[in-house]
Amino acid sequence: MNIVLIPSQEYRLMAGTSLGVSAEFEGSMWPLPLQWHTDMINLIRDTWYTGTLPDHHLSRINFWYADKYAPFTTGIYNPPPPATCASVRCDRDAPDGWNEGCPESSLAAIIHLECCRDRSANGVFSAENTSIGTFLHEAGHGVFGLGDEYDDWDSTDPTGGCTTSYRIPDPFPNIFDTLADCEDQSLYADSMCSHFTSCRGGRWKADPAPSIMGGSCAGYPNAICDWRNDANIRVQWVMGHYTAGGDVGRL
Repeated sequence: MNIVLIPSQEYRLMAGTSLGVSAEFEGSMWPLPLQWHTDMINLIRDTWYTGTLPDHHLSRINFWYADKYAPFTTGIYNPPPPATCASVRCDRDAPDGWNEGCPESSLAAIIHLECCRDRSANGVFSAENTSIGTFLHEAGHGVFGLGDEYDDWDSTDPTGGCTTSYRIPDPFPNIFDTLADCEDQSLYADSMCSHFTSCRGGRWKADPAPSIMGGSCAGYPNAICDWRNDANIRVQWVMGHYTAGGDVGRL
């Protein structure tokens, strides 16, 4: 598994020591700051190397960094003020050719500095440089295809205000369309199944809190906790498609 880490354009204006290499943004070259390297080492160490994956899976992951800066801005949505991270949208895109240096990869993470609501789509996810919980949660979507386990329903919005897709993984889902599906497919006892959101016609889950896909870890987003059983079996299934030593898996 090859994951390419991409610095947001915020890093190109960061003062301090240079890493000694440059990255491109809109046709111009800018130094990559040493802080970028430090932030990446910390993110990887404090998420993937904390027991969230068994040791035998760690040799199946390679992390790379792109020599391109990602376009990044923020925009307010879903007021009322004052704005919080959850109400500030991350507007970001992976730069063209982001995987030219690692053509085997279709997975990327954009790392930014400003606090905003991150997302995952089409193999690209994002996270704030210090938000280890967000980094692992969004990897849950982008790398493992897991669904969210929190309720995004806004009771003050007549339409519910749901911005979360609640896509159901297949196979080994961690969220379910119906109670019957939950009881039939979850690793937990039937009594653990609960209707946790009315978004997208409603979803059920059995994974208990706290969970990384529920964003319910103590101290989240600056802390992590376990994949719960239904999410974890999906994680193990995905990792099983990759081999140690850098071979590329095919799903």
